[in-house]
Amino acid sequence: IPYTADLSEVKKLIARAVSNVDGVRTSPPPFIWIRETTESWVLFRCSYTIDDYSHQFRIGSNVISAVVEELKKAGYANAAQRVQLVADSGMAPHSPHSPQSAKL
Repeated sequence: IPYTADLSEVKKLIARAVSNVDGVRTSPPPFIWIRETTESWVLFRCSYTIDDYSHQFRIGSNVISAVVEELKKAGYANAAQRVQLVADSGMAPHSPHSPQSAKL
């Protein structure tokens, strides 16, 4: 979630989505916290309780789907990995594949 998001609102959206999944207990309620931050995103974590552990993987998959859909409905985009390339000052200004070196 981007830093510009209302973090309290995001926590409420996640809690609501998780609570509505069949198989997730509402008591105790899901607990959502900020796990880590990156250069431009905040990563949330969620814990919830279930009764039937024979369905834990189905429930877990449904929880993830519900949270993603709830966040999409609210207009939040999924995080995308960013890669930034920076020129090394020790490298030659032209590579063998650049259009400028073809003119030489």
